[in-house]
Amino acid sequence: MIQYEKDVTISAGDRSVSMPSDFHHDLLACYDPERKNYPTIRSNTRVLYRDYNAAESVSEVSEVALEGETLFIYRKAAKDITLTVSYYGKPTTLADDNDEPTGLPEHLQNDLLVSGTLIEFLPESSDDIQVKEARKDYHIQRHLIARKRLKEFYINAPKQQNQIIRLQRDY
Repeated sequence: MIQYEKDVTISAGDRSVSMPSDFHHDLLACYDPERKNYPTIRSNTRVLYRDYNAAESVSEVSEVALEGETLFIYRKAAKDITLTVSYYGKPTTLADDNDEPTGLPEHLQNDLLVSGTLIEFLPESSDDIQVKEARKDYHIQRHLIARKRLKEFYINAPKQQNQIIRLQRDY
């Protein structure tokens, strides 16, 4: 998965904002560039609003929670607040020849994408049966080796740690 970092703005009087359109899952980090601090990420909105007072509003975000594709802050925003959020994004849709895949290492793209596609479409070709089977076996092997290398690549790849620290269960 590709990690993205984008800004979201919570309007004055609101206490939530939709995540960017390419959001897939996991809020990894949240940063308030104006105050130069990292708000605490709560596991859910129930925990976030445990001591909630609807009359209060804040100019600084101290706690946030993600529910679905909506980011909630602890109290209503007194003014517009911009937060930088890090998350896992959706992969790109490959529709044209010029589209570049995201999330796949460059050295494995050919074997994963081309061989995987050919495995599906080779049975429809009009070649001799033995030639079809030989080609299919060849592409299956390339695809399986590439999947194994991809798994090894992501095991050893540096990962950003989730900022949610769960010392106790609140649910």
